[in-house]
Amino acid sequence: MTTTSCTPTEPRTDIGMFVHQLRHLLGLAQAQFAMQLKVAVPTIARWENNRTQPSTLPLMQLKKWSQQKM
Repeated sequence: MTTTSCTPTEPRTDIGMFVHQLRHLLGLAQAQFAMQLKVAVPTIARWENNRTQPSTLPLMQLKKWSQQKM
């Protein structure tokens, strides 16, 4: 019987790109974007670099903004 080690799931790379592109589409700097989402500025960088993913509330706001821009 073969065993496999469990590794943490890698963040989806499209989330970081989505956050980055939406921020640019809105014409906001990371600090402005962070203020609008009520998160710390380094959080935006972590999302854009795929080190972490947005939690549910910021993700819902991001989705809302993206639908308004389309």
